[in-house]
Amino acid sequence: MERVIRYLQSVDRYQGALTTYEACQEIATILREFNRDGEIHVRTYEAGSGKKYLGFDAPTPWTLLDGKLRASTASGKLVLSLQHEVQPLLVATNSCGFSGVAKLLEYCPDADIQNCIVLFRGDRSTFARIYEDVERRGAYGIVTDAFCKTIQDVEARGRIELPNDSTMFVCSITREEVSTLLDAMVEEPAEAKVQIEVENAGDISVLEYRNTGAHKSPAASEVWITAHICHPRPGANDNASGVAVAVELAHLLHQIELCGGETPSVRIIFAPEYVGLAAYLADCRERAGFVINIDTVGGDPDITGAPIELELPPPYLSSEYDEQLVATMIKLGPNFDGAREPVVIPFVGYSDHALFAASCINIPAVQFGQSSDPFNHTDLDLIKNISFPQLEWICSTILRFLTFNTAKPHEEEADEVSAMSVPFNIRSFLNCCSIEERMLISSDLQKNKKIYMFLQKIWLGMQRGINKKFFDEKDFEGIHELDSSEIERYVEIVRNVRNSLKV
Repeated sequence: MERVIRYLQSVDRYQGALTTYEACQEIATILREFNRDGEIHVRTYEAGSGKKYLGFDAPTPWTLLDGKLRASTASGKLVLSLQHEVQPLLVATNSCGFSGVAKLLEYCPDADIQNCIVLFRGDRSTFARIYEDVERRGAYGIVTDAFCKTIQDVEARGRIELPNDSTMFVCSITREEVSTLLDAMVEEPAEAKVQIEVENAGDISVLEYRNTGAHKSPAASEVWITAHICHPRPGANDNASGVAVAVELAHLLHQIELCGGETPSVRIIFAPEYVGLAAYLADCRERAGFVINIDTVGGDPDITGAPIELELPPPYLSSEYDEQLVATMIKLGPNFDGAREPVVIPFVGYSDHALFAASCINIPAVQFGQSSDPFNHTDLDLIKNISFPQLEWICSTILRFLTFNTAKPHEEEADEVSAMSVPFNIRSFLNCCSIEERMLISSDLQKNKKIYMFLQKIWLGMQRGINKKFFDEKDFEGIHELDSSEIERYVEIVRNVRNSLKV
């Protein structure tokens, strides 16, 4: 597992990048080293060009080749020098290419910033508005600490993702680096030399692995394991850890087969999060009986403070599978040094498992994850924070479940694919809202991430004809964190969007 994590944390794996295809090929090579008989395929799906997969916009073909930021004063004094190769996450995803020198100006609503580079000190809740304003006013790009996090008294560079059609670049820096720039700019004007080289090439790359046992059972009884392979460096926990566990499970299952043991039919899918799996599902004619998503599972609890969470499917998709998996996890409770008791939580839906809850897919799916890892989406998500005994325990738990599970596959039919039955997609959803509704939801999301969960639960509920009354019942656990007027407001917005899609 260490080999997989060390490799992946050295590669920028953007959703539509050539490097993600290379990562899929490397993991495929590792899989073939121990199982030449397994079915291993790297599939590619078109990126960009207005393509959609189950309602998700395909990412822009975008591969970062180089990124440098060098700031100096008018007198030539060097103030700051950063390189994406050395400082991961320096260049925001989907930044446009740029090569040149321009004035560096602190953000001001009234200043002339055309053909300048803007320095913005602020927080992420206001960044989207600032970005739109700066882009509209003709700046080349933004240098910002809006996504910087302080973790255990250390500042971390945060990940920034721009829209697919971005016409600017953005550089992510720390608060200390912003202070260094501002202090220098008090004395004399400053300029920034920026070199960002990108190649607008790449596809959505998905690696599929099926064990030898896949020939023993029909696809309806397959268990699928999903682990998203995308993430800019380093991403050791998110989600190199999930990929490593899935690869190790493939290895262990093959070892059982070599010893003459019977194994269940298992399909492992490594795809870019959301859109990669959506592309695969849109193309795949077969159905799983049950899905286990593995996303961010390696964070050492002594370092991150984050317990392992087993997230259940929505209540209307509960099955014998998740009951047996919970029982297995409890029976094999972690016993390594520093271990914390795993937590079973209701459906939240912040990762790939949420796609399976849509009525056009309709398959029970659970997730192993660590939602409270403080290093998530920062340049401090490093292998030194990984607990390999924890990864081994997760492997043991899932392997025991796979080899001893006696559950019956989910047999309820799925709906036809339509705009009404696809998974919840916040970007597409907001595009269907009125300007007032979009501003309201965007503001609420910055204050409370769980608004996403509430909207998704309402969306999925309405796919099944569940009316407003249902939202007062226990099935939508967590929704009671909102008062009745807020619930009614969100229900009405979702209903309006769905009505607009019917037209």
